[in-house]
Amino acid sequence: MTEFLSPGVFVEERDAGPAVIQGVSTSNYGTVGWLRRGPVGQAVLITSFDAFIETFGTYWSNSYVPYAMAAFFQNGGARAYVVREVPTDAAKADCVIESAARAAFFIGRPIAGTLDLSGTQTDVNYKVDVGVAVDVGVVGAVPAATTLEEIVLALNTAFPGTASILTDPDGKRRIKLLSTTTGAASAIVIDDTTTPADDAQDLVFGTTLNGTTTKAGAAAVDRWGIEAENAGAWGNLVKLCIQGDDNYRNLTAGGYTKYQAVVYEESSLGAGDYAAKEAIGPFTFSSVDDDYIVDVVNGASSRVRVSENTGGTPWQLSPVTVVGEAIGIGDGAAVLFSAYLLNPEIVRSSLVITDGTETFTENGNGSLVGDLGGAGSVNYLNGLVSVTFNTAPAAADLVVAGYVQQSDESQACCTLTSGADGTVGLTRAQVSEPALQASLRGIYAMDKIEDLIQVSLPDFAGVVAVANDLIAWAENQKDRFIILDPSAGLSPSQVKDYRQYDGNFNSSYAALYYPWVTISDPITQRSMNVPPSGFIAGVIARTDQNRNVGKAPAGVNDGRLVGAIGVEYETAKGERDILYPVNINVLVDTPQTGRAVWGARTVSLNSEWKYIQIRRLFMFVEKSVFLNTHWAVFENNGPGLWAKVRFQLTAFLTNLFNEGYFSGATPADAFRIVCDSSNNPQSNIDAGLMTCDVYLKGNKPGEFIRFRFQQIVGQASA
Repeated sequence: MTEFLSPGVFVEERDAGPAVIQGVSTSNYGTVGWLRRGPVGQAVLITSFDAFIETFGTYWSNSYVPYAMAAFFQNGGARAYVVREVPTDAAKADCVIESAARAAFFIGRPIAGTLDLSGTQTDVNYKVDVGVAVDVGVVGAVPAATTLEEIVLALNTAFPGTASILTDPDGKRRIKLLSTTTGAASAIVIDDTTTPADDAQDLVFGTTLNGTTTKAGAAAVDRWGIEAENAGAWGNLVKLCIQGDDNYRNLTAGGYTKYQAVVYEESSLGAGDYAAKEAIGPFTFSSVDDDYIVDVVNGASSRVRVSENTGGTPWQLSPVTVVGEAIGIGDGAAVLFSAYLLNPEIVRSSLVITDGTETFTENGNGSLVGDLGGAGSVNYLNGLVSVTFNTAPAAADLVVAGYVQQSDESQACCTLTSGADGTVGLTRAQVSEPALQASLRGIYAMDKIEDLIQVSLPDFAGVVAVANDLIAWAENQKDRFIILDPSAGLSPSQVKDYRQYDGNFNSSYAALYYPWVTISDPITQRSMNVPPSGFIAGVIARTDQNRNVGKAPAGVNDGRLVGAIGVEYETAKGERDILYPVNINVLVDTPQTGRAVWGARTVSLNSEWKYIQIRRLFMFVEKSVFLNTHWAVFENNGPGLWAKVRFQLTAFLTNLFNEGYFSGATPADAFRIVCDSSNNPQSNIDAGLMTCDVYLKGNKPGEFIRFRFQQIVGQASA
């Protein structure tokens, strides 16, 4: 409060009073089901059927929820909360990208004194780690001519890895061997000295000529674990590729300082046809960086997750240091040596060539300078080197090169596998059992949503235990209305027994609809029957939007079933006469009504709450008042507060009256608010309690329209 201590002008702002009450949304739908894909155990807001398909996948035989969602949106629904749950045996798809080096060999470029690999060879001997040497390619008489294709075929039959042929720009060829494992176990030994004795023309490659050559992986295998965001076979359609970010090339050491990931998903065209869905990055592989791969990918992708790992850069993207690669052998006379390096795309300034006497270094501009006066050049892309020594290398002296290659591959990819939808299906324990409420799973995932929601579980049509869970939840929440589906194929007498004896339901927070609705199956284009609740949720939403929550969601106009081609069972009037008195809302298909909802009752045995529109009107008003009157808590409890609350409620209810929510000719007929000393005695005030009593008069439907006709007789004309 302003203090008036000396003369002057004082400006103050005054509170205009309580805010206008905003009506809560009423036309929402909620459901839980076993869906193809999407977040598990979360209530996801969906605003169109296209958005539903994008998030949860399309129709499939394991759930009626996609059909219910289509019907909901077709009939005027605009907002739905969908919870996906999966069977206990469902599994996430996953794969790994390895960061340890994988052993790889290139079997000989042509060098002096060895065979030309563009032609034919005899055989190759190899062994893996300390295993037994294997002789590959010996055919027929010795020496037997064997083509590179035959050698690769033989290697791929026996070798623990893959073999392939690469062709260099000059047309000459080499064989690449790649281990299937990483780390120490990936060590490969190619041994020219092993038996058999007839091994006259071995393939020569690597660091020595006619010796043993080994290239092993790193000492340990580190892997980046990639898994699908959630369980399901959908994950088997996903592939993740990591590639260097061209904006972060490391021109000094080779490779990249930052990377990016592309997430692909297989299209409807079939295996191998991938479409890029997400591009994520840049990131590093270091956990101390702000743009660590785990944080960046997991924060941006809706399809994959990367697990924590101590590994580094994937081996495919790591620069490769090559030492002692033979490019020629001296004969005491030749000074010019020219060859293609086995690993092209070398890092500038990394190349060194020597014969043990003269050493050439490369200046980063493609020139090689010998320390004894020789000169040469290098092509950084294809690895062609040419050097002229000042003095010819001595006979049998090897000319070797050392350098850093950019990387072995352009990207590191893994295709997710082993994802499973599950086979055991969903049970009550996963969708509605009260024990789930503590973990907010199943229907209870919607507990934090403040809107009014119509809820159904079409996959559990006719399951009494689930229906009772739904009703108990709705009565406790006070802002959920349950749409009950009976089992398929019931006759009128059977559904009556289900209502009265099997279920014996008694709640104003639920309504039962019969029969199932016939649609054209979007997959087979054949007729199929589906539970009615998705249609009913859409009809309720449309009625709320076109009329208001105080209007019965039924009738020729408001109750029409858009998208239906029929009903599973066409009831006769006599059959409806036994169903409606026990509060079963019938769906009809007649020339007079069209396909429409022909009932507006709850399953309550209390006649005061038998109409859906009365229950939902009170739910709407109660929730709206609850959400907009917290300002009154801790205010001084007395006539001033009572007057403010009455004013706020009167304004809200008067607006609703003017929009047709209530019955009565005037607001005084439609509602009454008592919030004064008559219901707030001093004892309540002393206890901290303020009471407002609100009386509402809702509209009730004209269910039985009677026309009385009488003949006019015995009257003379005027």
